[in-house]
Amino acid sequence: MNRRDILKFAATGIGAQLAFPNLLNAQSSYQPDRFSGQTIRVLWPLDYLALDAPVKFFDEFTQKTGIKVEVTRVPFLTIKPRILAANTNSKVEFDLFAYIAPWKTEFYEKNSIADLGPMFKDPTIADPTYDFDDLIPGYVVNSGLAGGRKGYLDGPQAKLVGIPRGMETSILAYKKDIFVKNNLAAPVSYTELKSLIKALHAKAKVPPMTQRLMAGHHCVYSWLLHFNPMGGSFFDDRWNATFNQAPGVESLDFLKLVADTGVPQIQQFGFKENQDEFITGKSAMYLDSSSIISALNSPEYASIKDNIAYALHPRGSRYASAVAGFACGISPKSENQQAAFIFLQWLTNKEQDVNFTRLGVQSNRRSTLANQKLASEIPYLEVLRKQLVMGNPDWRPMIPQWDTINVNYMGKAIPKVLNNLATSQNALNDCALSVNDLMRQWGYQT
Repeated sequence: MNRRDILKFAATGIGAQLAFPNLLNAQSSYQPDRFSGQTIRVLWPLDYLALDAPVKFFDEFTQKTGIKVEVTRVPFLTIKPRILAANTNSKVEFDLFAYIAPWKTEFYEKNSIADLGPMFKDPTIADPTYDFDDLIPGYVVNSGLAGGRKGYLDGPQAKLVGIPRGMETSILAYKKDIFVKNNLAAPVSYTELKSLIKALHAKAKVPPMTQRLMAGHHCVYSWLLHFNPMGGSFFDDRWNATFNQAPGVESLDFLKLVADTGVPQIQQFGFKENQDEFITGKSAMYLDSSSIISALNSPEYASIKDNIAYALHPRGSRYASAVAGFACGISPKSENQQAAFIFLQWLTNKEQDVNFTRLGVQSNRRSTLANQKLASEIPYLEVLRKQLVMGNPDWRPMIPQWDTINVNYMGKAIPKVLNNLATSQNALNDCALSVNDLMRQWGYQT
């Protein structure tokens, strides 16, 4: 989605509510200091490295506005039930919270997240310097819109319920020394990548690539990484399962190749184990979340990161990369909603995006990626800038029932193939039959 696209949908959908922050400049009466003394309660992940850096700046926000920030940090998977539980309480526990993008639809349908559109139209709390249009459009669509096409994309009925902070794409990282020693170049296509995996396994005698292949949502995430570039679509326009067609089979066959040539314990790898294997292990390549950049910026890896190079996610039948990660929303029952909105704008503004990027956090703004001075300090920004053009906001379904499909069906079908209990085609065919039954039960198919 380019600038023209987002402005077009803005004019008919979300933009009609926002009137875009930039348009408020002439009549702004922005007064954040009138909330001085208020305390906002923030629910924040403790187990996602890219969201550690922002917390270091929270005191600066208090010094600037007088608004106090009380932070509760928890494992990110516990955030969803705590926010949904607020529906049964007269008072909410938190004013603002971080959430992973797929949860937005359920939060919206269950009235657990506020519509930010009216807040952006209020000149007393809408920061005239915010520049909403500078946010990476694919990140906004993926993490912040609900009620539009499919219930979670852009469109006339779309509402803005969140702002990206902690979003990521997929990227290829590789060990320079292994590639130099074996006279190799970064693969541009999946054809080249498959050949490279086989060559490294046979000749260099090193594990070619690591991947998160633990049963459940981890292995499904990895399959989706390849499914999108292969040209796949999980459902058709009538919500019929189509993931068992050629792109899905080819993607699962690719995962099988990675598993067969990887380290013996690769099927126990989740998010952290996968990153650790690449950073400290011998695996030559990593094709997964760009959050690897945040991990490599940790002081403990100072001697390692200079040996890491980055390249674009290889092309299948098309270029496509993941769009995933975290956004921030506000409780509709918050008694300090306006102060929370001021904090949300500060947390995601241009200045903070640059500050966080310098600490290894992934940029959520286009101006940061286009900043030439910053690019001279951080060479990988240019790769990310190019990669995000290929990001697919609809790279996985984001319906409220996705967790069930993800963990209980796809997350069980994929390990059958990795463990030689079924062929890719048979495993996906069986899974598609079950998923279609569910989609009928849930009312998606008629």
